[in-house]
Amino acid sequence: MEKEVKNEDLIVEVDSKKQLKKKLTIIGIVIGMILVIGVCGLFGYKMYVSSPINLYRGVVDEGYETLSDFIEEIYESETFDLSKDTLVMDGSLKLSTNLEELNDYTKHSYKFNFGLDAKNKKLELGGAINEEEKEVISGIMYVLDKTMYISSKQVYDKVLYQVMEEDIFSELMTEEGMELPLTHEEADRLVEKVAKYINDSFDKSKFKEEKAVVKIDGKDVKVTKVIYPINNDTMYHMTSSILKDMKNDSEFIKLVSKLIGSTTEEVEAMFDGMKVSKDDFAIEEEVDFYLYTKGFFSDVVGFGLEENNDVISYIKVKDKAELVLEGEEFKFVAKTNGDKTVGSLVVDKEELLTFDLVYKENDKNQKIDLNLKYQEADESFTIKLSTDSTEESEKKASSKVSVFVSVTTEGETVELGADVEVNVEIGGKVNGIDTNGAVNYEDLTETDFEAMENNLIKALEGTALYDLLIVSNEPDYEYDYEYDYSEDI
Repeated sequence: MEKEVKNEDLIVEVDSKKQLKKKLTIIGIVIGMILVIGVCGLFGYKMYVSSPINLYRGVVDEGYETLSDFIEEIYESETFDLSKDTLVMDGSLKLSTNLEELNDYTKHSYKFNFGLDAKNKKLELGGAINEEEKEVISGIMYVLDKTMYISSKQVYDKVLYQVMEEDIFSELMTEEGMELPLTHEEADRLVEKVAKYINDSFDKSKFKEEKAVVKIDGKDVKVTKVIYPINNDTMYHMTSSILKDMKNDSEFIKLVSKLIGSTTEEVEAMFDGMKVSKDDFAIEEEVDFYLYTKGFFSDVVGFGLEENNDVISYIKVKDKAELVLEGEEFKFVAKTNGDKTVGSLVVDKEELLTFDLVYKENDKNQKIDLNLKYQEADESFTIKLSTDSTEESEKKASSKVSVFVSVTTEGETVELGADVEVNVEIGGKVNGIDTNGAVNYEDLTETDFEAMENNLIKALEGTALYDLLIVSNEPDYEYDYEYDYSEDI
């Protein structure tokens, strides 16, 4: 009995090993099949996404997605509606220069304010000239319905008013054209259709590929150029294909008719009248448009456009990018690394222009710093530009701009600069002025006008406006008509 039991145990053990081996064999076959299918799928996907026509279609689709997001921002953003919202602005301007004849302009700062409340028929426009903290002169025009009020305490001690014949707010309050003709969905659908027409218009047989090496930040980058030639044949093929798709798409025609405010019959007739032939595209020299691709899955990292010796090329890898515009006698290069871009322009092997640009942006703030210099023989000019814009909310923003220009010629340098500040608010309050005791402009006497003129001259004396508004209007003021302008040529 013991021997039989041992044999049975042995048989069970042998069967278990056979079953385990069989299971392992099946599992191995399954894993092998998965690997084969995975590899085939991987390479099949690579072949699909890396095919020239699908690479181009992918770029068009990315363009559509970008435009679609932009359209969404337009429709979801707070829009300024004159019939409902007020618009309030204020700002200042300060000039600088090394020219003595312009000193009067630099001694002062110039301020302005603007307010519009079309719903309540209010308009405000004001300005002031300050010397440091002291106000030299200020003035404000305030329109309420059909009455215009003007006030300047330096010129006249009372507010003046005049009744106008026309209602300047009537046209501002018309609602015609304030509504977008298409809904968000319709606008997006229209762009989507155009993208599809473009994708369907490529001629698959015209694509070419070639290996290339491009430089970025001084280093060689191996890429593949996927080329689509632009010539009479390809342009005719694309245009006729797109036009045919448009004509045969009733939804597209309906959207276009709504966009331009015409009937579908009129749009259909317009497209029916459009015909193209190869003779319409007199392209003498074939132009190669190409995409740069890199990596196993042929990621698009740039593009190029080439005709004979004229080249436009752009490539971006991670946070580094390089733009090149090159012809027979010139070469422009702009290299970007992170938020900084440096560039130069070389003409006939001589570097004429250099620049560096820093652009920083976050959700609420944008900053730009630009330095540009042009040098040729003994002539040069320099531009320095700095901007700082802040969006405090969807309806309130402020911006500061500083610009400086220096021009040197024949050993003499002229410098001009300006600092500008602007604040904008939608929904802000239009203050207006106190109109109690206002005097009708038509009731003023000649003595009043003389007093106002003298007060204005006194207030403006020493400012740039004195020469512009006072001296040039004097009866005995003579312009130098005898000046020989040929000497400036």
